Amino acid sequence: MNTKFKKTALEDDAEIYQHGTKSATKDDIKKLPPKKRIAYFCDYYLAKCLVVLALIICIILIICASINGKQHTPVLSVALINEVYLSDTDALCDEIKESLELDEDAIVNVTYYNLNEYQNNMSYLAHLSAGSVDVILCSEECFTDSAPQGMFADLSTLLSKEELSAYSSQLKEASIVDTDTDGKIISKSEPAPMGIDAGNYIICLTEKGDNPENAKKAVSFFTTHTDCLNP
Repeated sequence: MNTKFKKTALEDDAEIYQHGTKSATKDDIKKLPPKKRIAYFCDYYLAKCLVVLALIICIILIICASINGKQHTPVLSVALINEVYLSDTDALCDEIKESLELDEDAIVNVTYYNLNEYQNNMSYLAHLSAGSVDVILCSEECFTDSAPQGMFADLSTLLSKEELSAYSSQLKEASIVDTDTDGKIISKSEPAPMGIDAGNYIICLTEKGDNPENAKKAVSFFTTHTDCLNP
């Protein structure tokens, strides 16, 4: 019997591996013993499977982070300034959520800032610049001092004509004033509605607030719940 061209099992395996670099058929792989099949899989498919698995894990982590981020992002942030103070802000947050029909797990922030204290003032300005303040409740004196500095939004740019007309008798106008280093007035804008007088406080909105729709709803809440804060 001529065994010159007879292939051994080892040669068969080697040939299949050689073909595997191109395209091994199912029949070729079936010819391999179990351990060889596992080795073949590790050589040609394991790396690809690990890459795909890593991508799937990354996508899942990104989705989870996005969901958690949304869950921890406030849907409304209210700043109480100087004389406008409240000791129990948690109760007010719950009342706002109920009135605005927000989800129970929605986050509403009510933060007190004493602008006469340096750290409080810096914290307030930082949050204001970052858009982390939607509604501001302040005294008449604070409104008079802050409005010319551009701290409050022109309500006519945020509220519709119908919404604005509902507060026509309570609107407080102000002009934004630019001065030089000597305090001399360089320019002064036309008066615009920047606050709503609710009696115990002035309600103002911010231009950069992250939650403009909820801020508008909050205006209605604070004009009808004027006893919710300490006068």
